[in-house]
Amino acid sequence: MCKVSLILISILLIFSSCDNPTKDFSPDYELTEEVEEDASSESNKASISPKKVIKTGSIRFQTNDASQARKQIAASAKKYDAYISSETSNSYDNNINYSVEVRIPSAHFDAFLDSAIKGVDELDEKNINQKDVTDKFIDLESRLKSKRVLEERYLELVKKAKKISEILEIEQELNSIREEIEAKQGRLKYLQSQVSYSTIQFEFYTTNPNRDLFSNKLGDSFQNGWELLKSLVIALVNIWPFILLAIITLSILKLIDARRKSKKKIQED
Repeated sequence: MCKVSLILISILLIFSSCDNPTKDFSPDYELTEEVEEDASSESNKASISPKKVIKTGSIRFQTNDASQARKQIAASAKKYDAYISSETSNSYDNNINYSVEVRIPSAHFDAFLDSAIKGVDELDEKNINQKDVTDKFIDLESRLKSKRVLEERYLELVKKAKKISEILEIEQELNSIREEIEAKQGRLKYLQSQVSYSTIQFEFYTTNPNRDLFSNKLGDSFQNGWELLKSLVIALVNIWPFILLAIITLSILKLIDARRKSKKKIQED
């Protein structure tokens, strides 16, 4: 009798557990908190990582030959695997100004700078800045790792899901996690670029004492006068019908006046 009772109880327990096979199944929303805690511990472990520093600089100086200074910067960039990312130049009267931005592998920063300004007697301005982003770097890496772990766990949940509503809910969470992963990857890539390549902004200018400012202005005046004369001729051509009408009108008035004077003279005689 006891055996029969035990068998009946076992059967009832089996059926009660099978009434709703996915009763307690839902996306594990506590996964995020667990993984974030793991990220914190990973961050502490990663504190021994090499420092990540963003290095930038700005240099301003006067030179006797701006073109030669630009060539020297370009040659130094080529020597140290750097490149010119942007440049502008302008001249006014006897002043020539250059602005050149260079991106250099951080390891070659000092050597490149020494080579680029070699021969410059005096610098008007020199600013070198270093920004330590090690903490940001470690934090991003650990959070990115945790998001990837979380993504894997949700993928496992998808395999276990039975209902379409559960699958859709999990996929929605997955999409959100993947967007966060892409954003963190982009930020990490940007930081790595800034750390790997430093930026130096060169500004240099020259005043050429051999250039005759008076003769230059005189030449400009002749040029301006010629341009003004051409503009006047063009304007006259544009209004030629009115000029012709004025000439005809004046001719008629003169003819009438001449006849009037001739008639008056005859009457007096």
